[in-house]
Amino acid sequence: MRFRRSRCLTCYWHDGRFVLHPYPHGTPTALHPAAAEILSAFERWTSPGDAAEDLAHLDPESVQEAVAALAEAGALAPAADRRLPQVSSGASAAASAAPPSRAAPPPRAVPPRGAPRPARSSPAAATATPISA
Repeated sequence: MRFRRSRCLTCYWHDGRFVLHPYPHGTPTALHPAAAEILSAFERWTSPGDAAEDLAHLDPESVQEAVAALAEAGALAPAADRRLPQVSSGASAAASAAPPSRAAPPPRAVPPRGAPRPARSSPAAATATPISA
């Protein structure tokens, strides 16, 4: 099966652990920082075996284990995921990197300078999502 890196990933340090959060639907997961390098091998649709060859300085079994963990966390999308465009092998690289076309959102109204800001709904809305172990 082929995978591609999810497009909206956030990485940060939390309590001394490297956390990868596929936004908005993935699971924040604490991983080894080398996961970022492994993700780089999945910029385009790639099989775990091909990624292991590209990352020859890493143990192939470690790459396979990382792929499973990254896919489970939502950081790697399988080729069968219909949310992501699939490109045939003969297509250009530019076409595979192009986002799906969609209408632009309406412009956001900007309040005049000095206008009071609206109150936040609750402090709970700003709390972080718990990290899975």
